[in-house]
Amino acid sequence: MKFHPYKTAFRCLGLALAAWGLTACSEMDDTYDDFLEGGEIIYVQGADSLRIHPGYNRIQLSWLALSDPTVTKAKIYWNNRRDSLEIPVQKTAGVDTMNVMIENLEERIYSFEIYTYDNEGHSSVPTVGTGESFGDKYKNSLLPRLTMSALYAEETDTLEIIWGPVDPTAIAAELAYTDTLGNPRILVLPTEQTGDDTTWITDYDHSAEGRFRLRSVYLPHPMSIDTFYTEAKDIKVYGPPTPFDRTGWVATASSYDGRNGRTDRLPGATLDGVNTTGSIWVNQISPQTEYPHWIAVDMGEVKTETAGVWLGIPAARSDIPSLVDISISDDGENWTIMGRYTVINQAGVQYFDFPALQDTRYFRVDCLESAGGNVNVVLGEIGAFSR
Repeated sequence: MKFHPYKTAFRCLGLALAAWGLTACSEMDDTYDDFLEGGEIIYVQGADSLRIHPGYNRIQLSWLALSDPTVTKAKIYWNNRRDSLEIPVQKTAGVDTMNVMIENLEERIYSFEIYTYDNEGHSSVPTVGTGESFGDKYKNSLLPRLTMSALYAEETDTLEIIWGPVDPTAIAAELAYTDTLGNPRILVLPTEQTGDDTTWITDYDHSAEGRFRLRSVYLPHPMSIDTFYTEAKDIKVYGPPTPFDRTGWVATASSYDGRNGRTDRLPGATLDGVNTTGSIWVNQISPQTEYPHWIAVDMGEVKTETAGVWLGIPAARSDIPSLVDISISDDGENWTIMGRYTVINQAGVQYFDFPALQDTRYFRVDCLESAGGNVNVVLGEIGAFSR
C-alpha cells in the first residue's frame, strides 16, 4: 500500500477541526447559560417620544405610554441620580400621554432618565433627555422693548412710537396708558406687530400723564410652559415744547452793555418776556469784547425732565449768534455740555433739545460765532422747556 502524505495531512486537519468545533460549541453554550442563569431577561415598553418643557424653576416631562398593558409605574432620575420621582402609570386600551411636573428646580440645565416598570419589577431601557429651568437670574436680565422715540402730535392727537430692535424670544409688548376719556387702557402688541417699526395710538391723552408704561412678555423656549414679564417701565412721551415758568430766575453773562447807566441790555432783559430789540442782552461794547460770549441762568430749583433750552431772536441781525454750545450744571460752576447747535438768523423762538431729559438747575449758552461776522452778540429771550 502506498503512503500519500497529503491525504494523510488533510485527514488529520479534518479531525482537528471537528474536535475544535465540538469544544467551541460547548464553550458558547456555557456563555449563553451564563446569560440565562436566573431566567430570561424581560424588558417592558419604555417612555416613548419624550418631550421636555422648560419653566420658571420647574420642568414638565411628557411622553407617550404605548400598548404595553403591563407597565404600572415610572421612575424619573436627575442630578446624577441623586434625585428621583416615582409615579403610577394607569394604562388604557389606547395610547396615553404622561405629564409630570418637577418643581423647585434651581436655574440650570438638567439631564433626566426615565424607566418604566411592571408589577414583577421588570424595567424598560432608559429614555434620556435634557431640559432647562429658568429663574430670577434669567427674569432679571430681561428688558422692555427699546423705544427709539415716543412723540405726541398735538395737531392730530396721535402718539407715535418708533421701536428699536426686538428680541426674538419676546412674544408681545404691553402698553398701559390713559385714553382721551380718562379710562386706563392696555394695548397688547403680539409678536408679528412688535416686529414693526412704528405704532400709532389715536386715543392717547397726553395731558393726563405725559408718559405710558411698557413691559415685554418673553418665552425663553418654544416649548416653555411659563412666560416671563419684564418690570414695567415708564416711557416719557415727548409732546410740544412747554416752557418753564421763569419767575425768580436770574441771568448772568460774560459781560453786558451798561454804557451811561442803561439797563435795557443787561442779562436780565432776556427773562422779561419781551422779545424785541428794545429789551435785549448785548455784550460789553466799551471797551470792546469779542466772541465767544456766554449767558447763564439759575432757575432757582432743579427742574426735572428738562428737555432743552429755547432762545428768542428779536430780529434778523448780523450780531445774532449763529453757533452755540449749551451746557447744564448742578452748582453753577461745573458744567456738562449737552451739544453744539446752529441758530437760524430770523425773528422768533427756537428750541434746542438735549440728547436726553435732564434734571438740572443751571444752564449756560456759549455763543461761538455771529451770523454776520459781528464781534457783538444780541439775544432777546432765553429759557428752558419740557416736552
